Amino acid sequence: MGTDIHMVGERRWNYNTPGKWKMFPIPQQFRHRYYAFFAHLADVRNGFGFAGIKTHEALEPLTSHRGLPDDIGDQAKAWFDYDWGGSELYEMIGYPGEHSTGYATLEELMAHNWEQGGPCEGVISKGQYFRWDGKGPPKGACGAISGHNIEVLDLGHTRPGFIVEAVTHVKVSWFQRYLDSDFALKFIEFLENEADGDECRILFNFDS
Repeated sequence: MGTDIHMVGERRWNYNTPGKWKMFPIPQQFRHRYYAFFAHLADVRNGFGFAGIKTHEALEPLTSHRGLPDDIGDQAKAWFDYDWGGSELYEMIGYPGEHSTGYATLEELMAHNWEQGGPCEGVISKGQYFRWDGKGPPKGACGAISGHNIEVLDLGHTRPGFIVEAVTHVKVSWFQRYLDSDFALKFIEFLENEADGDECRILFNFDS
């Protein structure tokens, strides 16, 4: 099973006296299934995939199950409570999820270290192994594989030049930055444009 994010934004005037939080939608390009982003943002799928299969070392998340803010705006509260009066909103931005609810301010998003990286691991076919340069993420890597006549060799960090014929797949390790930093930069830029100088934050949860 996969995990998806459900997310909306809020902004408010906050110069002399704070105004009311107003909700705005988050474009689909920032709501697609991107597990490295989920790990950074909310400690979701942080180092593991389906069935608990390890994918990388856990990173330091921005938030972890902090819940919704006490001063959540009326519009966003209605969205999270499934209490919106019509279907138009849900057709536009989808429905809320069911776990790992949280929020993050624009300032927190800007201050977070999106450059974190470390060792990753996955399984590739024997043919892919011999085409792989061993330096970056191999194409077609998956968390695990099993089945009739499937034989997986766990190499760890070694890299032999010969593998016996019975082996069909190879478990390998490599080092990489977990998240494409351009994604985080574009997301923050979108929020800055939406805020237009106002206070801004995102609210989110997930389904699995």
